[in-house]
Amino acid sequence: MELVIFVLLFAGISTVCGLGYWLDHKFNTQVMGWMNMEVSSPFKSDVGLQSKREKRKNNEYQELRERIEILEKIVTDPRWELYQKIKNLS
Repeated sequence: MELVIFVLLFAGISTVCGLGYWLDHKFNTQVMGWMNMEVSSPFKSDVGLQSKREKRKNNEYQELRERIEILEKIVTDPRWELYQKIKNLS
């Protein structure tokens, strides 16, 4: 009996989440943001949420750019090339 309740509960939650994502995609609502308490209404356009997402993406982009620059400095450093040559001789 417990297994049946668990399966029904899991199916119900999965259905609600799937429906929420479908509504977000199809009708450009914010049902999932509303379910996660990120917006106050699923049907109003929340500019603050979009700007937070954009800021987060820009921060991630900037961090990745800095990491790539550091890697480029390491790889183009003549000492690193010399180290690799010495390592290959060993």
